[in-house]
Formats: sequence, C-alpha cells, structure tokens
Amino acid sequence: MLIFHMDGVNSWMLDVRHIDMKFPSEHRLMGKQYPGEYQVYILAESGRGAAAISILMDYHPKNRSNRHMQLAIDAFQRVYDTDLEACERKRRRRGQVLFEKSLLDAIFEENEYVQKWVGEDKNVTANVGFDAQVHNINLRNLQDEEKEDKDPFTTPGKWDPFSARYIIRSIWFYGYRGSLTEPPSTPFVQWRIIDTPMLLSREQISQLKSILFNHADSDCNPTSVHFEGSVARPIQHNRTYDVHRCTCRDILSDEETFETGVKNAHWQETNI
Repeated sequence: MLIFHMDGVNSWMLDVRHIDMKFPSEHRLMGKQYPGEYQVYILAESGRGAAAISILMDYHPKNRSNRHMQLAIDAFQRVYDTDLEACERKRRRRGQVLFEKSLLDAIFEENEYVQKWVGEDKNVTANVGFDAQVHNINLRNLQDEEKEDKDPFTTPGKWDPFSARYIIRSIWFYGYRGSLTEPPSTPFVQWRIIDTPMLLSREQISQLKSILFNHADSDCNPTSVHFEGSVARPIQHNRTYDVHRCTCRDILSDEETFETGVKNAHWQETNI
C-alpha cells in the first residue's frame, strides 16, 4: 500500500484507498471543463475525514500516448475482457439449460412409458425432475467456473499512481473543503486540484470511456451509471467554503529547495 503525505491536509500520513476516473471532468479550471478527471482518495481510518487529489485529463496537443497510464488502461482492459468472457459463458450455459428443458418436455410428451412411470400428476413430477436436472447442470457449471475464473493476471511489480512525469506534473494546486461527488455526498473531503492536467491521446481517453461505460461484471450486470455520455456530478455552487491556491510563492519542490536552500519563492509585485 502506497503511503502518501501531502502538505496542507492536516499533515496526515495515510494510505491511498481508492482511485476513481470521471468523464468528463467534475472540476473546472478557469471555467474550462476537461475530457476527464483522475481522483485519488486518501481516507483516514480514525474518522478525521478524507483528502482527495484530483488531476484533470486533457488531450495531448500532438496526440501522444501517456505510456505510464497505458499500463493501467491495459490492466483495466484485461478485467473488462475477462468479465465479458465469463458473462458470455454464462449466457451460453443459460441457453443450454433452456434447450435441455425443452428437450425433457418433448421426451415427456412423446413417451407414454415415461408418462405412466411419473403418474397422473405430470406437471409436478416433470417439474421436479427438471429442477433436479437444472440443479445438476448449474452445479456442474459453477464447478467449471471455479476452475476457469481464477484471476488470470497479477500486476508484476508496482504501478505509481503519482508519477511525476506522467500524472502529477505540478506540485501546486487549488484547494477547498467539499464533499464526495457520489452518494451519500458526505461533506468531509479536503480537495486538492492539481493546476496542471495530465496529457493522454484521444484514443486513450476514448478507450477509458468505453471500458467504464460498457463494462459488465461476470454475472452480466452493467456496472456503469452513466447518463448522456457522462459519469460526472454536475457543477455545484460553493456557498460555504473559500477556494485557495498554492503556488511557488507558498512552497517549492524538494529539488528546488535543495538547490536554492529556500522553501518558497520571493519576489516583488510589479506593474509590468
């Protein structure tokens, strides 16, 4: 579990608990909504609240791929494909069960010996026999699934959710106290919106949206609640808390601090 420390969030040293992606972005910078948003939640087990670090997603001006994010996209795609295969297997098996039911019904109707053997109450006895058949079929299928649905992949090594080169391209941010963007929308989140978006190709953002919007679990249940091409909470009016901005005037990077010996930049305002 990655431990991440962020200045300005009550000096907590907490585990990363959850990463979410929204399309389009839920936050805006200078009124601009971005194609997507990458949100990292850091939750306090003691109930002190949560910090959420948000990195906006934008199209690369030269449509270049983000190599680090592609590793995550490939992993998401494997999960998508694995669940799709499991869903299709279950659909085929359901079709097999229905076929066997129709076959048993046909045998019952055509075979006088079977009708005499089951007695006068044909429907009840036939259904009991069919239920037993279905039970055996389903049990066999479930046993097959336990063998086939083992997790076929394990992440080799570690994937950095805070890559300085590909994800968090700035240490400066806008901050405010807000809420979760999904129900129950509890207002206990310290938001930090990084002031520089990560860059992805159009194909990568399109693939992420397709995986998120079209995914169904292994039981064929859709997992997305998107509406009109969006899973983003509509913009909310801030009536309670101020938004502050952290810039180089407030803090420099560790590298700059090491090189200059100062922790923040100093300059005088000019009229230029």
